[in-house]
Amino acid sequence: MEYDNVITELSLLFKEIYPISCYTEETAVHKFLNPKDKYDQLFDKDHYRNDIRLFLKQHQYKQIRIGADLPWWGKKYFTSQKGVRVMIISQDSNTPDAGSITCYAHLMRYFKKAEYSSYIKKNRLAAFTGWNDVKTLICEAGIDLDFLYITDGRKVYPTESLQYKNASSDSDEERKFKEKKRKSIIQSMSKRHKEVNANLLKSEIKFCDPDVIIALGGVGLFLLDVSKNITNLLHNELYWAYIEDSSQKYWEEKKRIEIAPFPSGSNNALLGYRSKAINSIRSVIELYKNKE
Repeated sequence: MEYDNVITELSLLFKEIYPISCYTEETAVHKFLNPKDKYDQLFDKDHYRNDIRLFLKQHQYKQIRIGADLPWWGKKYFTSQKGVRVMIISQDSNTPDAGSITCYAHLMRYFKKAEYSSYIKKNRLAAFTGWNDVKTLICEAGIDLDFLYITDGRKVYPTESLQYKNASSDSDEERKFKEKKRKSIIQSMSKRHKEVNANLLKSEIKFCDPDVIIALGGVGLFLLDVSKNITNLLHNELYWAYIEDSSQKYWEEKKRIEIAPFPSGSNNALLGYRSKAINSIRSVIELYKNKE
């Protein structure tokens, strides 16, 4: 399949999630597609800029719920080139609406921590405090950015969430109230919305066909039904299989799953766990490299 057709087919998986009307001038995506000053030359030949323009062409519809962060992928992920393809399933960022990119992954190739902070501040974007931790995990685990795909686990929110979307005229008090209501809605999402998100994530995995899946935090494991679909095999290795029929497991399509803590202030006590996760992921990456 031609590369542009692959991106279009990927985009069509995400119905009613990324209305193009959300990508206004103040959003991270708009600022990446229309950079100013030195960033214009820096981002000029970035593959993702062209890909995301094509991706968003499929999303000309009226907004019915708050949107989600866009997935990001490396320039070789959807090519025929050899490499270990890794999919990271992150947790949703609780941003007010669509307009951003999961974990600001599009900036990882260009910036170190201080430069990232400067870019976020200069462009008046909401900071993701765990950005450097995620980048460090990717680098130390030996994951090639060119063959990485990163996405949020939850993307589909209840339609009532739209009434708590921030407006430019909101006071600080109104913004805090809406943020609290959005988080409450997300945390109490019904079984039906869990199934919608789970089915979308499974379709995303099936389409992207990664060699290794990394669950960054618990959302990915929750949506993939750990107790039903993840099986302990040799040496406590975890694999997940896309189950079409509850009576069968298609192990020829099994995917290796690694688990890492989601970076946040509350996870500082898990540094030992994080180190073990990095070492485990690095070993798996090397294993798959040797299979090429």
